[in-house]
Amino acid sequence: MKKLPPFLPGLSTQLQGRPRRRQLGILRARRDEALASSISDLGGLFHDILPADWLAEVAADLRKRLFPRVAVFWAWLSQVIEQNESCARALAGYVACDQRQHDIRGFYELRGHFKEGEVAIGDRAFCSYEMIALLKGGGVGSVMRLHQRRDARRDWKAGKRIDASSRLVVWRKPSERGKAGLSKEEWDSLPARMELRYVRVRAVGRDGRPRTIHIVTTMLDAERYPAGEIAMLYMERWSIELKIRDIKTTLKFETMRVRTPAMARRTLKMVQIAYNLLKARQTEAVRGEPILVGDLGFKGTLDLLAATRAGFAGLAGRPRLRAAALADFEGRLRERIVETRPGRQEPRAVKTRPKPYQYMTRPRREFTEIPHRSHYRKAA
Repeated sequence: MKKLPPFLPGLSTQLQGRPRRRQLGILRARRDEALASSISDLGGLFHDILPADWLAEVAADLRKRLFPRVAVFWAWLSQVIEQNESCARALAGYVACDQRQHDIRGFYELRGHFKEGEVAIGDRAFCSYEMIALLKGGGVGSVMRLHQRRDARRDWKAGKRIDASSRLVVWRKPSERGKAGLSKEEWDSLPARMELRYVRVRAVGRDGRPRTIHIVTTMLDAERYPAGEIAMLYMERWSIELKIRDIKTTLKFETMRVRTPAMARRTLKMVQIAYNLLKARQTEAVRGEPILVGDLGFKGTLDLLAATRAGFAGLAGRPRLRAAALADFEGRLRERIVETRPGRQEPRAVKTRPKPYQYMTRPRREFTEIPHRSHYRKAA
């Protein structure tokens, strides 16, 4: 017979104390579920940047799934970080535009991300009257290489001398809109004329030979912005190429293994997330240190992550152990510094030739292999 504790009639049993709040237990259960739904090593490594409970909140599933959205996210991210490996192994912003669309239209779509006082650095493809004037109207400076259709020598002679390497020139508004995609109201609001500054720089081309290039900028004060500093600022544009190389070559996303444009866009967004997470981890590693983020090698970061990510498994819910592991990771990451090599030539060439096989021009079930494939040569 079950014995009940003696209570006087009419007295509430809650006088002995209330049970633990159920809501707290629910929250803890949700947290544990969120931590368990992630790939535990990446979830532990990036927990301070992408908290598991926040991911579970923004990616709430409407129904129970074999692969919840958070698990798919971490699996896909793992695939990207593992340099475009297969989905089978993964389970054991930017602006996208049409391939025939000019790059300046994408630049126009990104104009809202610039803030007053910032400087836009671009190649000559973006050096148009409308884009420079539009940025200038928003308080954004421009440093771009002069477009090939403009006669630099004629403008140089007609302009006013500022210093030995700079001239003050006047651009007049074209009669028609360009390819940037400005609306009629935006086009009408642009000034009829605009004063700009040309800066002449001697640099080494991709072929290794010295050449003269002309840079156009809206920063007219030569004392405040010397020509040498303008030239160095433009040379920073090359870092954009290095970042693109990190995404395409280092992460091996020169070719996406997808079948539809929609999946290609999703993959591109996931690549962007992975790249930003790695750069954020680098930023946290050099915080308070006399090291620039650009000094850390991207490939070295990937190699270190591949070698140590297993040590973060199960640490997302153990803050002390995770902090110790993360401190060790960031300490080793600060050792992966790439020495600065100014003026280094970057030829577009491959070290090894591809194998002389024919191209896969049809699906495998329809493909017919040409005999003697080792002697195959591409037809002229």
